[in-house]
Amino acid sequence: MEQLKTGIIGLSVDYRAYIDFLTDQDHFAVVAVGDPDREKADQVARELDVTGYDDLRLLIVQEKLDALVLLMPSHACQECITLAIRNGLHVFKTGPVGRTVAEASQWISGMNKVKRLFQVEAPWRFNPVFGRARRAIQDGLIGKIFLIRAEGYMNIPDNPGYRGDPVLAGGGVLMDLGYPLIDQIILAIGRPESIFCHHTNFCSKRFLPPLQTEDTAVLTLGFNGGAVAEVICTWMADPSRTRIVFYGTEGIIEVEEAIYRQKDLMGVCLDEYRSELLPENFPLLQLQHFSDCIQGLVNLPVSQAVDHLASISVIELAYLSARTQSPEQMKEYGDLFKI
Repeated sequence: MEQLKTGIIGLSVDYRAYIDFLTDQDHFAVVAVGDPDREKADQVARELDVTGYDDLRLLIVQEKLDALVLLMPSHACQECITLAIRNGLHVFKTGPVGRTVAEASQWISGMNKVKRLFQVEAPWRFNPVFGRARRAIQDGLIGKIFLIRAEGYMNIPDNPGYRGDPVLAGGGVLMDLGYPLIDQIILAIGRPESIFCHHTNFCSKRFLPPLQTEDTAVLTLGFNGGAVAEVICTWMADPSRTRIVFYGTEGIIEVEEAIYRQKDLMGVCLDEYRSELLPENFPLLQLQHFSDCIQGLVNLPVSQAVDHLASISVIELAYLSARTQSPEQMKEYGDLFKI
């Protein structure tokens, strides 16, 4: 198997699992690491015996790379993705796909022009319990879906940094905890037609400085055929939990991070599956998939950036709805999904 000469940019507190995985696999050859923090870049470069950069542009231009792994928030990615396109590199980026539909579309169009793979990290797409739920719904095991309830709860003890800035983050808890919930709903039953949202940053005023993005959001989605979904997420409640419940005319499917349950209409459990994989395994499974796709071992890539346009569109319309206090329609985006 040919090794992919790979550069890693972004050495935050969460980088270690990615570094360990990429350097332990035969199909990746990490040749350079980069971070705006020169000390951090040098430290990791010495550990790996590779070149370290604090000028991220030089890493991309000087190293003869095949692939670029971006472990950075979207606001820091513009120059890197532009140069990756110019140099014909495959890109793996942590989610979400972008802060806005316009930003994401620009990057996707550029990557399409140079015919390179652009994947966005989406751990739940590689979580077997969510995969089992999607297959069950598509196979009609619980009949026609008429209601979905999705919840994401977390209590953050400290100011979430750039996520509290609407310009840098693009949004708050809806962009953070809400994004994977919306992604799973769309994967299961398709894109919604209408979006209505309320959100608030009432509780996060305890932080100094206060968050400018929302800490709590409630989103209602309407689908062709009559199904409705409610997405509730907050950074201000314990215990931490993510859950999606699909209600069908012939049964119920309930999914949490590691548990799948199929129930009858009375709530009696008919089938239960528990995954032994840990949450930190899913991004690593996706990196393996990223390599396999580049080398032609997989015919249908999972989690291409274009696959995330629907989710970011829903979030963008949700923020518009919160401002206008009226429902917004997905048809506003026209031919966007044909990119």
